[in-house]
Amino acid sequence: MKLIDKYLIKQFVPPLLYCIGLFACLYVIIDLFANLEDIINQNVKIVTLLRYYLAFLPIILTQITPMALLLSVLYGVGTLNRHNEIMALKASGVSIWRIITPLLFLALIVAMLSFIVENEIVPKSYSVYSYIKEEKIEPKQKEFKNETIRDVALYGADYRIYYAESFDVNDKVLHKVIILQHNDKGNLVARITADKAIWTQDVWVFKNCVIYRLDKTGATIGEPLFFKEKIFRIPEKPEDFLRSKHQTQFMSIFGLYGYLKKLSNNGYRPIGLLIDFYNKISYPFINLIIVLLGISFALLPNKGGALMYLGVALAVGFLYYAVIITSVSLGKACLLPPLLSSWLANVIFGCVGIIFIIKLPK
Repeated sequence: MKLIDKYLIKQFVPPLLYCIGLFACLYVIIDLFANLEDIINQNVKIVTLLRYYLAFLPIILTQITPMALLLSVLYGVGTLNRHNEIMALKASGVSIWRIITPLLFLALIVAMLSFIVENEIVPKSYSVYSYIKEEKIEPKQKEFKNETIRDVALYGADYRIYYAESFDVNDKVLHKVIILQHNDKGNLVARITADKAIWTQDVWVFKNCVIYRLDKTGATIGEPLFFKEKIFRIPEKPEDFLRSKHQTQFMSIFGLYGYLKKLSNNGYRPIGLLIDFYNKISYPFINLIIVLLGISFALLPNKGGALMYLGVALAVGFLYYAVIITSVSLGKACLLPPLLSSWLANVIFGCVGIIFIIKLPK
């Protein structure tokens, strides 16, 4: 590694670590005060709180790292620019792209680490975090809100996979239900469909239900069984389907791929789950794009110092996440293809960053 690379990384890494530490502390403090009443009412022990926030930490890190990267690169590179060190390097014949290469390489490493954490550590820690939050911190009884969840998918007991086009939370009704029943070897042995499933007196009542029994090849055995109304006594309750809207967000990319494959093999292509799958690939690359974008802003003339960089970071971060939320919403509304809706923000801001750097004075 050349001396210039070491110097640039040295200017970048300490602010990054400070920002990550500061943002993580703020995140924990805000969450603690938001749940303080429940913590006191439920008499949650200190050890339980420590386990809760230890499990919460990987989730926090994946969410705060892009903003920490943006702020640290704005401060680090911006300081070099204000002190005319970037100008001196360019005057000695070093190109802009050569100067920023070590920072982009470091951002790529962070993106890869973020991918690993999100797919290997977060799914395991989320189960601990979710259990403590729902069983130890939050009140036992929660009222159902009047909302509709689309593309509901749930891994159930006894090797069952549930999928529904929508779930009316207040009425406790699943629409366009599909159940894929597997055996202990993972083979699909039955497929159950229904127009709707209604939660009534602690059981699910399926309307216009059809049961297909399947052999090892997936072919139907005999005639399908049709029921205008059939009662299913299954362990999954409405609150399980309510929690399922968060389940796929914290599955690994490989687990979600297997989920989608099983559904697609049976003729179902849930758009929402497909977008969640593509998001798991695109989200870590935000770390790389945000550094590229931050460099382009940091190399512009700036007399405002650290406060100016903070303002730019907040504005860019807000705009970036606004585009992400908008594109994903358009994708789930079928107004954008799933792949494009997941990558649109990265493509837009990546192009903006490259154009800004190309247009900088040589």
